[in-house]
Amino acid sequence: MSEHHWFDDLQDEDFLSWASTFEEVQESGCDTALFCIGAIEQHSYHMPLGTDWLLGLAGSRLLARELAKRGLIVYLLPPIPIGTSSEFLNYKGTLSFKPATVAAILEDTAACLKRQGFKRMIVTSSHGGNWILKPTIRELNMWDPDFLVMWGAPVGAGGSGPGKDRHSGESETSRLMYAYPELMRTEKVVDSSPDLGSEYVDMIPTEYYTPSGVWGFPTKADRDAGEERTQRGVESQADYIIETIAKLDDMRSEHEQE
Repeated sequence: MSEHHWFDDLQDEDFLSWASTFEEVQESGCDTALFCIGAIEQHSYHMPLGTDWLLGLAGSRLLARELAKRGLIVYLLPPIPIGTSSEFLNYKGTLSFKPATVAAILEDTAACLKRQGFKRMIVTSSHGGNWILKPTIRELNMWDPDFLVMWGAPVGAGGSGPGKDRHSGESETSRLMYAYPELMRTEKVVDSSPDLGSEYVDMIPTEYYTPSGVWGFPTKADRDAGEERTQRGVESQADYIIETIAKLDDMRSEHEQE
């Protein structure tokens, strides 16, 4: 079984998780939680509906491990499997929460953590369509400066402009080949890259311009490339998180001294 599977030996990691007891979390002095939100949605013929969630399971665990190497021990929350995926609702099996529901999940989670003495929550998304997360994070921080809700990367969920490899393409397929190779249907891979900007996702159902559900070139996917992209992404995220927390702490300290 792959080392990336979420349920394998969590108690042997250097971070805390739902596999820890409340006493272990309490006595650790941990003040930072890591929370990933994914999606259950179509990923064409060659990948499962749970692809985004599965990549969130693997990626958030790897990120928690990288942060521990840098001295930040986090409480890793179980990633939420369902996000906002309305653009794919006509593909059977796709699930989608309303944006307000995802925002409420984020707000309620932050309230729980703050009540228990945590100082911050780092939020990541394994699905680019979870647009509601960024404005929700901003509102939480502006209305309650005593608890930091931090986006775990220098750019937000979603994207804009033309996209050659946006969904179920080379990158995503490569990463699943690395993390969960047993779930791939390699004999069913097809390419499709509509000559459209990403804004079309907001205006017309996806199957009108890519019946296969693919927006990219999964036939170019490679397991080794998936490993490299995954590790490089996790290391970059960990560096950004550590640097940003330090900068924010310095800014608050300087402001309080004025």
